[in-house]
Amino acid sequence: MAEDLVMTDTVAAPIIEHFRDLSAEFDNSGMEVGGHRMDTITACGEMSQFVEDGANAYLISWGQTLEFCGETAALIAGNTNVFEISLERLDTDLSHLPTI
Repeated sequence: MAEDLVMTDTVAAPIIEHFRDLSAEFDNSGMEVGGHRMDTITACGEMSQFVEDGANAYLISWGQTLEFCGETAALIAGNTNVFEISLERLDTDLSHLPTI
């Protein structure tokens, strides 16, 4: 019978930190997307009314994408080197995920 492969805490630590940092980057990128939306509208001047709907759709779609990716990276960080699952915690965590 094969033995289970176990990752040491020393090996797991940089992986966990990487995904925590990645989650934070996704969370912080939302402000940049909002800035790009406003820059686009402003740059169009008198024609801004023609791009505003598309710019709003851009903001919403990227906002949802960044939120999903941030939550996914946080889940990976939280579950790296974890070999048990708390179904109660899982139910709580999944109860607030957005419907896409």
